[in-house]
Amino acid sequence: MKQKKKLQKLANEYRNSRKNEPVANGVKSLYQRYIKEREQLLLEIAASVVALDATVDLIKGVHYERITPEMEEAFHLAFPNMELSDLEGKTTEELEGLLVAWKGKYFEVLVRDELNEGQAVGDLQLESGQTAVLAESPTQPGWDLQILNEDGTIDEVYQLKATESLSYVKSALAENPDIDVITTEEVFADPDKVTEQMHSSGIFASDLESVIENPFVHHAVDYVVPSASIVVITVAEGTKWILGKQSFAYAYTNALEKSVKSTISVGAGTLAWIVTDMGLISVPTTIITRLGLDRYQLMKKLQDKIKERNREIRKIGERYVYR
Repeated sequence: MKQKKKLQKLANEYRNSRKNEPVANGVKSLYQRYIKEREQLLLEIAASVVALDATVDLIKGVHYERITPEMEEAFHLAFPNMELSDLEGKTTEELEGLLVAWKGKYFEVLVRDELNEGQAVGDLQLESGQTAVLAESPTQPGWDLQILNEDGTIDEVYQLKATESLSYVKSALAENPDIDVITTEEVFADPDKVTEQMHSSGIFASDLESVIENPFVHHAVDYVVPSASIVVITVAEGTKWILGKQSFAYAYTNALEKSVKSTISVGAGTLAWIVTDMGLISVPTTIITRLGLDRYQLMKKLQDKIKERNREIRKIGERYVYR
């Protein structure tokens, strides 16, 4: 009889604890919590995909989006038997040699375009009907650029030298004394220049180098973006802590767990890209891995919860068993 009263009291306490909260409100609260967690998960997945894209770019080493049409034309003029994709995997020494030739041809493209657009290049400007044309062969001896008259006859030819070295330009003039040189501002500003045979382009060699090297340079943002998902997670969990919705310890643990899952998913996507060389495979791999880790953690928590409840039930049974 005594045990029965204790059980009845326990049941009444449970009912009273739920009395002031309608079931509908409880369901609504649970639903809203589910929606918020889903939205946060989708945001973290989106950030992981962005991080994957940036990580792949870092590995690839070449930012093709920074290559302008003029740069691409110059590349193919300098290396008619190569594709831009051939730049990947080159050693530093190999790239240095390629970039020098690419820079020189890019300089030629810029000078040609400026002349054909009616602009003055130093003291040079085309007359009506004239056209500037580059040599078709990258190993064309003597001249690099022709000025053609309207009837197709050659008016003048020039050597183009994208260099900072005056001695190099003087050497080119010594080899081809009848062909004037269009060169960079650095050389033209040298007081020892041969004025009558050198023409300023108005272009600095340092600017040419910066443009040509830009596709291979990783800016600060390239290293920040791969951590985008971690930033999103940290801000979300930190906001909850600041608003008093969770303790600092819980926010820290939660942020750490989510960051680890995000890092693993980005790593899986990157590995998929390395193995298959296909972005279409790497993105789904990142998403599926992230969802899979979340599902695994959820199932583990559910199992732990069930085990905990079973232990509580066994303890209650031991306390109220009839002897």
